[in-house]
Amino acid sequence: MRNLTIQRRKSMVAMLAVVQIFAEDPSGDVVIRKTRCRKLGEVKNGQTVTFSIGEEAVRIFALHEMFSRNYAHDFYDIPAGTEDILLAGENRVNLFTGHGYRFDRPKKKK
Repeated sequence: MRNLTIQRRKSMVAMLAVVQIFAEDPSGDVVIRKTRCRKLGEVKNGQTVTFSIGEEAVRIFALHEMFSRNYAHDFYDIPAGTEDILLAGENRVNLFTGHGYRFDRPKKKK
């Protein structure tokens, strides 16, 4: 097992909303974008939370509300390994899909 730490930076955008964190899991009870998932927990504005995940590759989803799970979410693919993982992000303004949580992405080299 390894630890997955999710850091939600404080933001005025959707500051009262709770972000729900899900992990891809074939035996899960929630389906997000045709992927069966299980809920890991929740992250509040400005909070950092740690979850235990396996060592296999896994897709992590972040969303606010279940009814919008197929279009208003973000995901991050975690490769297989034994190292602990830190993912950070914040809620960002998006007038089309709501003010959802977005994981930080590495900058692409030019």
